[in-house]
Amino acid sequence: NGGATPDNETAAVPVVNFQVRYTLDGEKTEIFLGNDGGDSLRLDNSTALGVRHNFDNLGIMGVRLLFGSSIAATEVYEDPLDATGKRKTTDRTTSGIGLKWEQIMKSNFEIDLRVRKIDIDKDKNGDVFGNAAISKALERDGDMADLKLSYIIPISQSHMLVPFVKYTDNNRDGSARDYTQGDAGLSYIFMTSGLTVATSASGGKSSFNKNNPVFNDKQDTTYWSVGSKVTFAEPFGMKNWNANIGALAAEGNSDISFYSTKVRIAYGSLGYKF
Repeated sequence: NGGATPDNETAAVPVVNFQVRYTLDGEKTEIFLGNDGGDSLRLDNSTALGVRHNFDNLGIMGVRLLFGSSIAATEVYEDPLDATGKRKTTDRTTSGIGLKWEQIMKSNFEIDLRVRKIDIDKDKNGDVFGNAAISKALERDGDMADLKLSYIIPISQSHMLVPFVKYTDNNRDGSARDYTQGDAGLSYIFMTSGLTVATSASGGKSSFNKNNPVFNDKQDTTYWSVGSKVTFAEPFGMKNWNANIGALAAEGNSDISFYSTKVRIAYGSLGYKF
């Protein structure tokens, strides 16, 4: 029911983070393949293949194709509302395009636009109720677009702040799944030759267009997240290697408690630069 407390699950999740870059044209043009960030609460990650070019006074402009997650399709429940037994999982895949403009007109502003198509392989959301109108209103396939504006504030050679604002328009096939969302956040970055520390905090709110037909209320949700990552360059004298440790806490508190989400992540990784 809508007032029930969600189940807690603890799991180890393998993640492959990688960046492959090739520079040409007098180091002004770069072709890249790698991770494209994501949403920790929704475990929504993408891989990007693209090109970026330095247009001098105009800034650095890039275009990239976005697809899938960092390793494979993300698994979601076929029908999250089915409480009659063990829920079955299905694949959630994404594909789209991203446009990014860095150092706009030689400034510290940066703008990033992503437009993606969301596909749920076997979307049976709400089918447990046997009502075609409910299932139609809860369909999760559709389109998502987000626009992010950020600004780099140098404090000193080793310290910087990066505030951002972000707007998301989520247009799904089900009318009860459509929403818009606004976010704002701030990152603090400390860098030396052997150590990088990045700490960030953000918050936001989503506003749904129509009531959820099962709970007769809108799924409006308030979000927050805090996280930190520490990177050690060439630990223990290991040439070209880096070690990373980090932690993240994030929550989404929905007007429909069934959809409230809480995530706690701790991780460690090793990277190698060719």
